[in-house]
Amino acid sequence: MIDKYQQTCQQKQNKRPGELEQVMKSIVMMKAATVLGDFFDSKSLQAMNPLRQMETIPSLNKMLKMLEAAGFIEIQDESNHNYKCRFNRPFLRETIYQVVLFRDVKQGIHGAAASYLL
Repeated sequence: MIDKYQQTCQQKQNKRPGELEQVMKSIVMMKAATVLGDFFDSKSLQAMNPLRQMETIPSLNKMLKMLEAAGFIEIQDESNHNYKCRFNRPFLRETIYQVVLFRDVKQGIHGAAASYLL
């Protein structure tokens, strides 16, 4: 499902320069969100900083809108520019968490999530 999303966006790359980079960033953000559970928000993703470069909340929200358009997540609340989201399908979140994230990546993301939550 993720690969199909990425391939579709690559095909559109010639029409919209820069979109592929946004797609790749949104996929990384979605992977990080799996650590937080079925529900997450923009501010928690920003605090975790899985892209290793600080993203602004509007930039993160744009990525979340892309993931919503692709059917991965649902944005439940857009108040105060802090989008509150949930995965559309719990099995999707669990699959991404179990299969896509490597052990060392999981440890780093869990550490970032723990720091944010504390």
